[in-house]
Amino acid sequence: MKRFRLPLLLLTLIAVAGCGKDPVLTKSDLLAKAWKYKSFSASAGALTVDVLSQMRPCELDDIYRFKSDKTFAVEEGLTKCAPTDPQIKESGPWRFNAAETKLYLGTDSVEVIELTSTSLHLRFNEPGPPAALIDIKYVPAQ
Repeated sequence: MKRFRLPLLLLTLIAVAGCGKDPVLTKSDLLAKAWKYKSFSASAGALTVDVLSQMRPCELDDIYRFKSDKTFAVEEGLTKCAPTDPQIKESGPWRFNAAETKLYLGTDSVEVIELTSTSLHLRFNEPGPPAALIDIKYVPAQ
Protein backbone atom coordinates (compact mmCIF):
# COMPACT_ATOMS: atom_id res chain seq x y z
CA MET A 1 0.00 0.00 0.00
CA LYS A 2 2.94 2.36 0.59
CA ARG A 3 3.78 2.25 -3.12
CA PHE A 4 0.60 4.15 -3.94
CA ARG A 5 0.96 6.89 -1.32
CA LEU A 6 3.69 8.82 -3.13
CA PRO A 7 1.92 8.99 -6.51
CA LEU A 8 -1.35 9.83 -4.75
CA LEU A 9 0.37 12.58 -2.77
CA LEU A 10 1.96 13.98 -5.93
CA LEU A 11 -1.37 14.00 -7.78
CA THR A 12 -3.01 15.77 -4.85
CA LEU A 13 -0.27 18.44 -4.78
CA ILE A 14 -0.56 18.99 -8.53
CA ALA A 15 -4.34 19.30 -8.30
CA VAL A 16 -4.16 21.79 -5.42
CA ALA A 17 -1.46 23.85 -7.17
CA GLY A 18 -3.60 24.00 -10.33
CA CYS A 19 -6.55 25.44 -8.41
CA GLY A 20 -4.97 28.84 -7.93
CA LYS A 21 -7.02 31.97 -8.17
CA ASP A 22 -7.70 33.49 -11.57
CA PRO A 23 -5.67 36.65 -12.10
CA VAL A 24 -7.50 39.84 -11.21
CA LEU A 25 -7.88 41.95 -14.33
CA THR A 26 -7.72 45.72 -14.05
CA LYS A 27 -9.87 47.99 -16.18
CA SER A 28 -6.76 48.71 -18.25
CA ASP A 29 -6.37 44.96 -18.84
CA LEU A 30 -10.03 44.65 -19.84
CA LEU A 31 -9.86 47.60 -22.22
CA ALA A 32 -6.62 46.55 -23.95
CA LYS A 33 -8.06 44.77 -26.98
CA ALA A 34 -9.85 45.44 -30.23
CA TRP A 35 -13.52 46.46 -30.08
CA LYS A 36 -16.29 46.85 -32.67
CA TYR A 37 -19.72 48.47 -32.59
CA LYS A 38 -22.67 46.71 -31.01
CA SER A 39 -24.98 49.73 -30.73
CA PHE A 40 -24.76 53.48 -31.20
CA SER A 41 -27.52 55.95 -30.34
CA ALA A 42 -27.92 59.68 -29.91
CA SER A 43 -30.57 61.33 -27.73
CA ALA A 44 -31.67 64.94 -27.79
CA GLY A 45 -34.55 65.65 -25.46
CA ALA A 46 -37.27 63.06 -26.06
CA LEU A 47 -35.86 62.06 -29.44
CA THR A 48 -33.50 59.05 -29.68
CA VAL A 49 -31.90 58.06 -32.96
CA ASP A 50 -30.32 54.70 -33.77
CA VAL A 51 -27.11 56.02 -35.33
CA LEU A 52 -25.82 52.52 -36.10
CA SER A 53 -28.71 51.86 -38.51
CA GLN A 54 -27.76 55.01 -40.45
CA MET A 55 -24.05 54.25 -40.79
CA ARG A 56 -22.48 53.03 -44.00
CA PRO A 57 -20.99 49.50 -44.10
CA CYS A 58 -17.52 51.03 -44.43
CA GLU A 59 -18.05 52.69 -41.02
CA LEU A 60 -19.71 49.73 -39.32
CA ASP A 61 -16.64 47.54 -39.59
CA ASP A 62 -14.23 50.04 -37.99
CA ILE A 63 -12.09 48.66 -35.15
CA TYR A 64 -11.28 50.55 -31.96
CA ARG A 65 -7.97 49.17 -30.71
CA PHE A 66 -6.75 49.99 -27.21
CA LYS A 67 -3.22 48.87 -26.47
CA SER A 68 -1.58 48.08 -23.15
CA ASP A 69 0.99 50.83 -23.84
CA LYS A 70 -1.89 53.33 -23.31
CA THR A 71 -2.33 54.22 -26.97
CA PHE A 72 -5.43 53.76 -29.10
CA ALA A 73 -6.18 53.64 -32.79
CA VAL A 74 -9.40 53.78 -34.77
CA GLU A 75 -8.79 51.57 -37.76
CA GLU A 76 -10.66 51.09 -40.99
CA GLY A 77 -12.11 47.62 -41.13
CA LEU A 78 -12.04 45.46 -44.22
CA THR A 79 -14.13 48.04 -46.09
CA LYS A 80 -12.84 51.56 -46.63
CA CYS A 81 -15.23 54.35 -47.52
CA ALA A 82 -12.71 55.61 -50.10
CA PRO A 83 -9.70 53.71 -51.45
CA THR A 84 -7.41 56.60 -50.48
CA ASP A 85 -8.55 56.66 -46.83
CA PRO A 86 -5.72 55.86 -44.41
CA GLN A 87 -5.99 52.56 -42.50
CA ILE A 88 -5.63 54.43 -39.18
CA LYS A 89 -8.37 57.06 -38.96
CA GLU A 90 -7.41 58.41 -35.54
CA SER A 91 -4.86 57.59 -32.85
CA GLY A 92 -3.43 58.94 -29.63
CA PRO A 93 -2.99 58.26 -25.95
CA TRP A 94 -5.66 56.93 -23.62
CA ARG A 95 -5.96 56.91 -19.83
CA PHE A 96 -8.51 56.52 -17.07
CA ASN A 97 -9.26 59.00 -14.30
CA ALA A 98 -8.34 57.84 -10.78
CA ALA A 99 -11.77 56.25 -10.19
CA GLU A 100 -11.69 54.58 -13.65
CA THR A 101 -15.11 56.04 -14.44
CA LYS A 102 -13.88 58.29 -17.25
CA LEU A 103 -11.78 57.35 -20.23
CA TYR A 104 -9.65 60.06 -21.82
CA LEU A 105 -8.91 59.67 -25.52
CA GLY A 106 -6.39 62.37 -26.20
CA THR A 107 -8.14 65.46 -24.82
CA ASP A 108 -11.68 64.06 -25.11
CA SER A 109 -13.33 62.26 -22.22
CA VAL A 110 -16.14 59.71 -22.15
CA GLU A 111 -18.00 58.14 -19.25
CA VAL A 112 -17.37 54.43 -18.76
CA ILE A 113 -20.78 52.87 -18.06
CA GLU A 114 -19.59 49.26 -18.25
CA LEU A 115 -16.31 47.53 -18.96
CA THR A 116 -16.01 43.75 -18.85
CA SER A 117 -14.14 41.23 -20.93
CA THR A 118 -17.12 41.08 -23.33
CA SER A 119 -18.63 44.58 -23.19
CA LEU A 120 -17.52 48.20 -23.41
CA HIS A 121 -20.25 50.79 -22.88
CA LEU A 122 -19.36 54.48 -23.22
CA ARG A 123 -21.43 57.65 -22.98
CA PHE A 124 -20.67 61.31 -23.62
CA ASN A 125 -22.35 64.63 -24.34
CA GLU A 126 -21.98 66.05 -27.81
CA PRO A 127 -22.33 69.85 -27.89
CA GLY A 128 -25.01 71.19 -30.20
CA PRO A 129 -26.98 72.55 -31.60
CA PRO A 130 -28.71 70.36 -30.90
CA ALA A 131 -26.79 68.97 -27.94
CA ALA A 132 -27.01 65.19 -27.74
CA LEU A 133 -26.20 62.37 -25.38
CA ILE A 134 -24.18 59.74 -27.28
CA ASP A 135 -24.38 56.16 -26.08
CA ILE A 136 -22.12 53.53 -27.69
CA LYS A 137 -21.70 49.85 -26.88
CA TYR A 138 -18.87 47.71 -28.20
CA VAL A 139 -18.07 44.01 -28.22
CA PRO A 140 -14.66 42.43 -28.75
CA ALA A 141 -13.64 42.34 -32.41
CA GLN A 142 -12.90 38.87 -33.74
